[in-house]
Amino acid sequence: MSHLSNFSAEELFALATQDFKREYFEGTLDKLKLLFIRNQAPLEAYSLMGRTYASIGLFDQAKQALSKFLEESPGAINETFQLGMIEKDLGNAEDAMQLWESVLAKAPEFPPALYHSASQLAETDQVQTAIERLNIILETAADEDSYVVLADKLISKLSLQ
Repeated sequence: MSHLSNFSAEELFALATQDFKREYFEGTLDKLKLLFIRNQAPLEAYSLMGRTYASIGLFDQAKQALSKFLEESPGAINETFQLGMIEKDLGNAEDAMQLWESVLAKAPEFPPALYHSASQLAETDQVQTAIERLNIILETAADEDSYVVLADKLISKLSLQ
């Protein structure tokens, strides 16, 4: 980390963000941890730290980082959704659904929350509600949105049951 000591907090965070986009998670963590050691981490560093930990499978650490972010910014849709994904990965499907429902209360056409909540509903035999959510994606999301393809496939699968 010593080679990073000449960088300002803003520079370190920008570089960490670029490392994350390139999926260079070691570099991302290196820079973020230095920001935290210096007590110069912006709030967004907790979000990036959570996404980084989730990307490398450290879900408990990801949950802690995203929860810290959401304490300060409780209305953040993306981070709330991501925390739901982490809860799902940790085996806490009910907690995941609660988080996704809170996202949909604020953004009823948010494709990721619609899709993952629909998938969870389908697993609990609430197929009709799941299909309704998937149809919202098909009706409102841009054609190039990856969730359109996923929704279409899941509707086909559920219709065959």
